[in-house]
Amino acid sequence: MPPVSPWTTLPPVEPSDDLLQAFVGQTLLAETLARRGIVTEEEAWQFLSPRHYAPAPPCAMAGVAEATRILRRGFEQGQRILVWGDFDADGQTSTALLAASLRTLSQQPDLVRWHVPHRIRDNHGIQPARVREWLDNAEWTPDILVTCDTGIDAEEGLAVARAAGLRIIVTDHHDLPSAFNDAEPGVHPVVAPTADAAANRALGIRPLVDAIINPKLMPPEHPQATLPGVGVAFLLALELFTQAQRAEEAWACLDLVALGIVADLAEQVRDTRYWLQRGLAVLNQVQRPGLQALLADARATPGALTAEDIAFTIAPRMNAAGRLDDAALSVRLLLTRDPAEARRLAVTMDTLNRRRKEMSARLLAEATAQWDANPAGLDPRAIVLAHKNWHPGILGPAASQLAERYQLPAVLLHIDEDNQARGSARSVPGVDIGAALGACRALLTRYGGHEQAAGLSLPVDRLDRFRHALQKAIPRHSRSRPQNGLVVDRKIPLADVDRDLWKQLQALEPTGRGNPEVVLMSSRLAVEGWKTFSQGSIARFKVRQQGHPFAVDAVWFRPARAEAPSEPVDLAYHVRLNEFRGLRKLELHVRALRIPPRPAPSVTDGAAASEGDAPFRIEDMRQVAHPPALKAAATGAVWYAEGLHLSSAERSTRVELKGPADADCLVLWTSPPDDTVLKSLLAARSWKTVAVWTQDVAEPDATIVVRKVFAMCKYAVQQNEGRADVTRMAAQLGVTESAVKLGLELLERQARIRFAGDAIHLSGPPAQGDWSSDPVFGRLQWALREIGSFRYFFRKDDLENFLL
Repeated sequence: MPPVSPWTTLPPVEPSDDLLQAFVGQTLLAETLARRGIVTEEEAWQFLSPRHYAPAPPCAMAGVAEATRILRRGFEQGQRILVWGDFDADGQTSTALLAASLRTLSQQPDLVRWHVPHRIRDNHGIQPARVREWLDNAEWTPDILVTCDTGIDAEEGLAVARAAGLRIIVTDHHDLPSAFNDAEPGVHPVVAPTADAAANRALGIRPLVDAIINPKLMPPEHPQATLPGVGVAFLLALELFTQAQRAEEAWACLDLVALGIVADLAEQVRDTRYWLQRGLAVLNQVQRPGLQALLADARATPGALTAEDIAFTIAPRMNAAGRLDDAALSVRLLLTRDPAEARRLAVTMDTLNRRRKEMSARLLAEATAQWDANPAGLDPRAIVLAHKNWHPGILGPAASQLAERYQLPAVLLHIDEDNQARGSARSVPGVDIGAALGACRALLTRYGGHEQAAGLSLPVDRLDRFRHALQKAIPRHSRSRPQNGLVVDRKIPLADVDRDLWKQLQALEPTGRGNPEVVLMSSRLAVEGWKTFSQGSIARFKVRQQGHPFAVDAVWFRPARAEAPSEPVDLAYHVRLNEFRGLRKLELHVRALRIPPRPAPSVTDGAAASEGDAPFRIEDMRQVAHPPALKAAATGAVWYAEGLHLSSAERSTRVELKGPADADCLVLWTSPPDDTVLKSLLAARSWKTVAVWTQDVAEPDATIVVRKVFAMCKYAVQQNEGRADVTRMAAQLGVTESAVKLGLELLERQARIRFAGDAIHLSGPPAQGDWSSDPVFGRLQWALREIGSFRYFFRKDDLENFLL
């Protein structure tokens, strides 16, 4: 069994006032945008909507201008162009996009042909033997070679093409080899060959080619820097169409761009996110017969396709062709205009995908068993496993699942008849597996890839040395990872899962690398109606929170347990809107499930709690007007009477308790400001009883609390000739004395308060000026956020859940 990954709940983040005002009543959306580094409303809309974002022009990327000149001259002279791609989904979409675009632009379709290598026979890249086959073809010999999603390190193959006199354009996105170390960011790196053969070899492909387009040549902060292979191919096509004054024709290719971006796990920021958003819109109006047939076989509905549909429905079928047969099947599917051919190809790819799933399940079980059998003898910083019976075409997906399960980079290798180990590597967030393999290059026959995925080969007799070298390399190529395992964005009560919450989450789509999907967590949920399907690979059930009448549907893919838990659980999940036969309902897609670390205490309404295993008894005195039990025990209890006014520095260390040192009853007179203080209070002693006497209001909306504070302040001042019993008012409202004092101060300054959703706006006498720069406004905003983040404490039904 895999180890239980720890759960880390991210600390609260404070959105800017600009975001809070722009997204009134959408706190989760504003917080998530702030966590993405977004500060202003303008930045937010640029991120959320492509209508508000302007991408960089294609010619902004180094090499695009040079490649465009070569191809336009080739069109004019009737030269033959060979597009050379790769066999994964990014390579397939890149190949189809460039081949179709160049055929359209040349107006002589037979002048453009394409080639993708066979995974088993050829491996990645541009193999010299395959180049010679094209050069020896008397019927059709290329004049120009254009690579896509490959070629940046293909010295041998490109040298063969150059020796034959071909013009060469390399479009790729993989990590740059050491030959590019002296290349200036943003500058076209092609150099003229010298008379020194050794010096030429040291420069890699740079003296062999006429143009190189690779986002890794741009500064890291450049808007185009994260584009995958299909994005680079699109920029070249877009520039060609633009110069031909037919730019609108390039936009029809954006469906392929969306497929490649998601399938290749490209980082969805800046221009990459923009083109994905635009591409999803084109994909949802699908026009290609091949994609129409593929979606029909996958039972996917055009019009509402998401990045998740690409990742789990479309891309696996495309990749299956390259993994188990020939990626040319998928390229032909994307290019065909014949619906009958499209249907035949789609059926073949669906069959291959089902076979891939079966083989992947067996391989994953074997790899897991191998790792679990002797983990102490293997590399503790990375999983490196090899077997002669593993199919080389399915190593990547299995490595990805192992990496996710164990939270370690994973390398899976097939041992062939020549005692060569060849396979795939997949990483975890924060570890650059491409760079780590580069540090081990002296042991490798071949390698290539990027931060999250790579391919490699090496002799079997170097495996042990490779494991040791990779272990040493990974810490040097890892970013600091403050959290391991599952990262939870926010803990919420289950009752908060509603259409409004879902709409906030939908605004963040598409999600993926660089914009991860929000993970929510709810605690102490009862599991009901557990059923498993597809040989235990899917679990469906309902969850219900104590005190709430309605249950919520949940689905768990690849569940970590076979049976329903018998006790309450903590659940981490994504929120989805499921549509089936015209019915739409929210459901939870489970990321993880765990049993809380300690049993729950029982909650009473002033009566004795059942004994059982509870570490202490909770007495909820908030609904009791005159709690005699509490008053009688007042002299023998310890009191906590501070709360929201504690500063952030004080919260982690300072807990003020008032009462006898040996008392075993804790009375919460005011609400603690956050979980840190609450946990400190509960752990301060071995309490027998925790009595809650905060008289917190029942409504969870923070603005309701603020309204009541101001209403009571105004009433108290009117009734008591300007005087107010601050302590009594704080106890009655369930807030701190500082909140009441703040209300009295604003009342005294004749402030007028206007509420808009969860936001508060202040105005006052003209002489007051701008309230937003007044320190009291900052204090009010802080109080509002604190009350809002502490909403559990305002619900009686969730009291037990909160105290745990």
